[in-house]
Amino acid sequence: MKSVNELVKNIVFSASEINECFETEGKAFYWIKNSVQSGRIAKIRQGLYALINPATGLIYADKFMLGSNINNGAYIAYHGALEFHGYANQVFNNVFVSTNERFYGFEYGGITYDCVTGMIEDGVMTVKSTCNIRITDLERTIVDCIDNIERAGGAEELLAALSFIKKLDCEKLLIYLAAYDKKNLWQKAGYLMEKLNSTLKLHEAFFITCKTSIGKRTVYFLNDGSYGAVAHNKTWNIIAPISLGAEVLE
Repeated sequence: MKSVNELVKNIVFSASEINECFETEGKAFYWIKNSVQSGRIAKIRQGLYALINPATGLIYADKFMLGSNINNGAYIAYHGALEFHGYANQVFNNVFVSTNERFYGFEYGGITYDCVTGMIEDGVMTVKSTCNIRITDLERTIVDCIDNIERAGGAEELLAALSFIKKLDCEKLLIYLAAYDKKNLWQKAGYLMEKLNSTLKLHEAFFITCKTSIGKRTVYFLNDGSYGAVAHNKTWNIIAPISLGAEVLE
């Protein structure tokens, strides 16, 4: 049986993990109650606790650690993942956590944790630390953000992130795009990557695969008026702002 002193070294831990350190749930409950009252641990949400740094009175864990440990299989996605990888233009006070085990969104320490479901399973990495962080890798993050620009922090945030990136793995991008298997996602991804390929330097095979996977339906991209006049890009069958390099329909 693991001791609680060993458990708290993980920084973030669940009530069920605490229960495993005691002979009865009653004893575990008593330890939790006393530890919260004495300021040794903090209650993050129902069933989730974190170790407090006595020097600061704040928990050791950051938002990436908390989000990764909300439940089994939870991981950080969308803008939070962009931020973790160092490509976010802004720091937001909300984190999207993907999981197959739904949870109610909650707030702790000024950060809101929102649950998202129905995402693909590929492309989740574990970053080893005192408290392991589960997060989408860079390529999966980019595909997710193109698929749902709002969760990426908006179009300007996504475009800024893409302009910072100097290298992406073509094979990984294709795996994740195929896993989603959305024709409009193939279109948007191919269109955006082509416009930025002077820095991304993706292989031509990537764009060939994207082109063979798109449908006949015209996709409207960033047409809320914020980027000025729009035009039709015939290669990708996308109507997008001229400022993004869309070709005029002849």
